[in-house]
Formats: sequence, structure tokens, C-alpha cells
Amino acid sequence: MKKLFISVLGILFFSAQHSVAQVSFSHAIGAGIYAASDSTGGASGSGIVYSPRLNLLNFNDNATLSLGTHLAFGIDLNSQEGASNFVFDFPIMAELNVGHACNTDNTNAAGFYVGAGYGFNSEGLGMNTGLVLNGGFRTNVLFQRSLELRFALMIPFNTTSTGTTSVIGLNLSYTFGMNN
Repeated sequence: MKKLFISVLGILFFSAQHSVAQVSFSHAIGAGIYAASDSTGGASGSGIVYSPRLNLLNFNDNATLSLGTHLAFGIDLNSQEGASNFVFDFPIMAELNVGHACNTDNTNAAGFYVGAGYGFNSEGLGMNTGLVLNGGFRTNVLFQRSLELRFALMIPFNTTSTGTTSVIGLNLSYTFGMNN
């Protein structure tokens, strides 16, 4: 039993050292549109999106687990009375990245990612906080540049105070530093 315990500790120790050495940084910039539904019909806006992420674990050359955000700031296109004229979106996401742009060394032409996290969003009547689910596709087939299309859904926890029942986001971004 003691040998098994020491063996497991040794494997965990070497695995942890290996995963720390794999940490890498990726980022993208683009534009997004957002729509919130609420009891009065909803609101929509657009903004600039910056998406930095830390790739914490490389499962192989084709998959990473990352922690990051898709920070957006823009203008509300049809601000309601009492609502902000600005769009602010700040999700904190854990994402599984597969294929193209999962890390800077990947040479696949296409890839995707899925993630979940917690977010803050000002689209609609007040600041919304809640569960964020997202997914997207990445490819370098168009224009020989690494492009990403992201879809996000926020399910607010504070629907009684803001009236917002959901926030949807759609982003198009360019990923920096990828092997094209």
C-alpha cells in the first residue's frame, strides 16, 4: 500500500510539472453583437471584443484546456429608458479547444471550442450576472488568416432585479500568432 501511495504521488508530481511547462498564451480581437430579452421586449448592442486566454493543459497537439475571457465594450443600439447606453460583457470561461488555434503550434485548418463560466453583462436593464455557455469555430481557410466565430448564451441569475431572461452574443475575431 505504501509503494502504491508513493507511486501515485510521484505520477502526480511529474504530471503537475509537465502541465505547468505547457502553459501558453493566446489572444484574439474582433467585433460582437449582443441581444438581451426581457419583459419589455429586449435590447441589442455591438462592441469591440478582446479574447485573451491561458492554455493551461495540452492534452496533445490537437487539444488544450484554457481559462480566459471574451471582454467586450460597445454601444447599446436601442437603449431603453433607465438603461445604460453602453454594452459591457465580461465572462470568465473555462474552454476545451480542439484543432486549429488550440495552441500556437497547431497546423490544422479547422477547429472548435466549447466552454462554460460565469459572466457579467450590461446589455438590457442593468448589470446581469450568471452562467455563460459558449462555443465557436476557428479556421484559417478564409483569407489565410486565423478567424473565429463564437456564439454565447448567458442565463442570468438575477432575473427578478433586471428583468433580463437571457443574453445572446455573436462574435467574429482574428486570432494572433497562429501557424497559418
